[in-house]
Amino acid sequence: MKKCQSLTIFCIFLTTFMIVNISCGFAIELTEVALTINEAELKLKSAFVAVSKADDVGANITGVVAKLEVAGLLLTEAKLALRVDDYDAANSHAIECINTAEKLIIDADQLTVDAERKQNDNILFTVIGSIGGLVLLIILGITFWRVLKKRYFRKVLDMKPNVEED
Repeated sequence: MKKCQSLTIFCIFLTTFMIVNISCGFAIELTEVALTINEAELKLKSAFVAVSKADDVGANITGVVAKLEVAGLLLTEAKLALRVDDYDAANSHAIECINTAEKLIIDADQLTVDAERKQNDNILFTVIGSIGGLVLLIILGITFWRVLKKRYFRKVLDMKPNVEED
């Protein structure tokens, strides 16, 4: 009987120990969630800087601003879930915010590159157009000057008195 009691106590102890270890192994801890939320905040700030940079170079940022708002909402949901001690939801929202912010940084960087390329193309077109216009103006000026010069010489020669021979 004593062995049966000892075995029962040992089984209860072992079961309790396993449940505690399993739940601790699978549960997300507060520090892990806090680190993930902190990382999400940093990624969101980086995304905001990338979108701001794209806006500064003249890119159309309406699409990425909407994604930036979504990432901000995900971070807000993560912080709210953390306040109510829902660590799994907080971690999930924070990771989703991180992924959204990373995609957003890539999109904003691409918009920045495209806008800079477009500006460079516009500058190149302006320079080539200006040089072409200047060359055309010089050619037309020289041509017009030659035409006027010929007319002037013809009029001058026509004004010259004719000498009659006796």
